[in-house]
Amino acid sequence: MTSFTLSSTTDQADTMGVPSSPPPYTGRPQIVDDVVQFQQALLASSHHPNGLFVGNLSFFCQESDLFKLFSTFGLVECCRIVLNDSRTKSLMYGFVGMSTHEAAMNATLALDNKMFMGRNMK
Repeated sequence: MTSFTLSSTTDQADTMGVPSSPPPYTGRPQIVDDVVQFQQALLASSHHPNGLFVGNLSFFCQESDLFKLFSTFGLVECCRIVLNDSRTKSLMYGFVGMSTHEAAMNATLALDNKMFMGRNMK
């Protein structure tokens, strides 16, 4: 009879150039941060009874700019722009919550496909 000697899996992994354990967790991937931020913005504004999605914004658009623009149509209760991973530039969309349905409809009709900060809003 022939006898065999089995080495441990750690030895086999080391000899094949494969690490014996996964690398340490270095943090959440960026896509998760973007999804979390999107969900927070969605909860903050679009679940608002008169919430509006605002798309095709300028990279440099800030919440104060949107607030001023939409406040000409009525009371703005909440405003949120989703930002990039370094939180310095817009991802070109956001949410605005208006106080009344009328104000939301007036803003939608007046601002849809209108130029704002160099881009046509959607």
